[in-house]
Amino acid sequence: MKFTKMQACGNDYSYINCYEEQVRDPRKLAIKLADLNEGIGSDGLILIEPSRRADVLMTMFNRSGAKGKMYGNGVICVVKYIYEHQIIPAHRRRARIDTDAGLRDATFEVKDGIVGSVTVDMGSAVTKGRGVASNKATGEMISYEKVDIGSAHAVVFLEEGQDLPIEQAAEAVENSGIFPGGVATETIKIISPHEISMLAWETGDGETPACATGAAASVVAGKANEILSLPVLVHLAGGDLTIDIDEVTGHCFITGYAETVETGEIDI
Repeated sequence: MKFTKMQACGNDYSYINCYEEQVRDPRKLAIKLADLNEGIGSDGLILIEPSRRADVLMTMFNRSGAKGKMYGNGVICVVKYIYEHQIIPAHRRRARIDTDAGLRDATFEVKDGIVGSVTVDMGSAVTKGRGVASNKATGEMISYEKVDIGSAHAVVFLEEGQDLPIEQAAEAVENSGIFPGGVATETIKIISPHEISMLAWETGDGETPACATGAAASVVAGKANEILSLPVLVHLAGGDLTIDIDEVTGHCFITGYAETVETGEIDI
């Protein structure tokens, strides 16, 4: 089976073109491809399939084989793939991606046939108020902002000089019982009203180099609390994203870049 490994902001997934390949057991394949010994090593698997209501359907599975709804860096990679593999016409600079979290529209730049920056409309995010959770390591209470952007997020804004390991914040939030369906936790250091650094942790996957939805959720929470002003440059372990919000619609936009890491074939 042919595969393409792509990364955006350090999130590297294996992509399968289901216009050409047939995947009978995607969960099993996701686990195999993620393994460094039996596969190629990746954060999971994304299938690029035909869609009746968009340019393509994006179906994702994480490294454990569990199905996910959608993630922003994956959309960025899919847009690059479908343009550079002629799934959409060469004159296009817009694409619509069908995901389990809904439709995602994207615009993108092209130079010499190669996709540059991609901006994805992530839809609107809803702030759900503030929560508190107990840090078992220190006994202190952790305050976080609850944000729903098609998936649940807990955003922790760190005070200047505060040292809170991401795993402690995530454990506290996950053990609070507020998010039975899982949650992504972000810890945020504010550099300026237009610039932050962020660490991300996802239930079941642990710390990740980037989380585009988490970056958007963090900016939404920061703007709602009058901490941040638009647009915001977000520094993540795997790279940078720019987040903006349409003041009229409330839609969040992420802008980033994707890279093709390798292509090849694997026996399944």
